Amino acid sequence: MPTDTTAMKYDYIHHKWILQIEYLKNELGLDFIARAGGSETKAKDDLYQITVTIYDYIYTHTHNKTIMEYWLATDSLLFPVLQEALEQQARYEMKMSAEYFSLQFGTNILNGVHNPLINFRGDVSIAPKAINVLRNNKLLYSGRRVGLISEYNYITDGY
Repeated sequence: MPTDTTAMKYDYIHHKWILQIEYLKNELGLDFIARAGGSETKAKDDLYQITVTIYDYIYTHTHNKTIMEYWLATDSLLFPVLQEALEQQARYEMKMSAEYFSLQFGTNILNGVHNPLINFRGDVSIAPKAINVLRNNKLLYSGRRVGLISEYNYITDGY
C-alpha cells in the first residue's frame, strides 16, 4: 500500500504519485504557485500534468501497464527513482515550459514558412534527465517479465 512522504503523495483516484508544492519550493527552490500566477489550484494541476507526462512515457515502454502501475504504486525501491524522474521533469518544465512549447504549431509567423513538427519540436515533452533516470533504473523495459501476476485490483491490493 502506498505511503505518502513529504515529497510525494499518492493519488488513489488516478493511481499516480504526485510531487508536493511545498516540497518543491522548500527543497528545490521551484515555486509552482508563483509560476501559476498565485493559483494553488493551477500549480497542483501543473504538477499533476508533470506526473502524467512521466507515467505516460513509462507506460509506452512497458508490455503490461497493469503490472507497471502496481509496481510504481507499491514497490518502495522504485519510489526514489520515480521521485527523481518527477523532480527532473519539474525542473525541466519550470525552465523550459515544455508543455507550452510542445503545443506550438511550427509556422514561422515572420515569413509564413511551415516547418515539420518533428523538426520544430523534436521530443520536448519529457526532460532528457528524466529519461536517463528511468532508463538507468530499467523502467523503460518493454519485454515480458516472467513469473509475475498479470492482474491486480485497486481495491483488494490497496492502491
